[in-house]
Amino acid sequence: MATSSTATQRTYRYLRLSIVGAVLALFVSLIVVASQVGALPPSISAMLYTPGRTVFVGVLFAVAVAFLALSGHSVAQALIDIAAVFAVLIVIIPTPVASGEVPDVEVVCPEGAIRCVPESEWANIANGMLTFAGFGLIAVAGVLALAALQQTLSAGVWVTAAAASLVILGATGWWALARTSFLDVGHFVVTTCFFALIAVVSGLAARGAGRGYRFGYAAIAIGIAIDLTVLLIAAVTRAPVVLAGEVTGLLLFAAFWILQTAENWTDSDPAITR
Repeated sequence: MATSSTATQRTYRYLRLSIVGAVLALFVSLIVVASQVGALPPSISAMLYTPGRTVFVGVLFAVAVAFLALSGHSVAQALIDIAAVFAVLIVIIPTPVASGEVPDVEVVCPEGAIRCVPESEWANIANGMLTFAGFGLIAVAGVLALAALQQTLSAGVWVTAAAASLVILGATGWWALARTSFLDVGHFVVTTCFFALIAVVSGLAARGAGRGYRFGYAAIAIGIAIDLTVLLIAAVTRAPVVLAGEVTGLLLFAAFWILQTAENWTDSDPAITR
């Protein structure tokens, strides 16, 4: 039986489902990469150095745009907006790799370093960071101007814009002033921030959800927290579990948006409000 719906409801459904679809596309690309090079990359982030680079970049930019398009005025939405900024940084800052970890990628690291970002990526990073800083600040100004025009310029919008600006300026300053540490741990830091924000948003959703969804949101928040802890330990001990940890994090991420889609399927105002 057909179900009536408004254009707004359909738009939000498609946005949330497109995020889940983006994760699926990344997994399909990962399988294709493994068949092309004969082995799985050491991490999903390392797909940037493989034939899966285009899909990896496209997926994260698509997720960032979808996050920003999901309008709302709650704390959760503000955190989602900040997560969009970190999603872009995940693409711009490559993960360090060791020589031989990725087929056909030559890596010459400084003496004493096992993993590093190949020098061939430095020009791409410079272009990305300068574009990120310039366009990012213009976008923040545009958001404030649009909110003023729509008469929705609230304290929450100002706080979110200020937080986004701090991330943009902080990341750019880190790249400009401490490039070695930026290249060594920048990708890990921004990826951790991205998933930590999703965990917090899932926890907030659990507080306001009905009984049928509360457990699912709470389980996702706890699962992401545990997963990030495992990945932090793996980064310190160099345990070969990074790919498994990233896959787990993405599955939990997709599960969150599946729950969001199901919970808000028939809402008249389906924006993130909790």
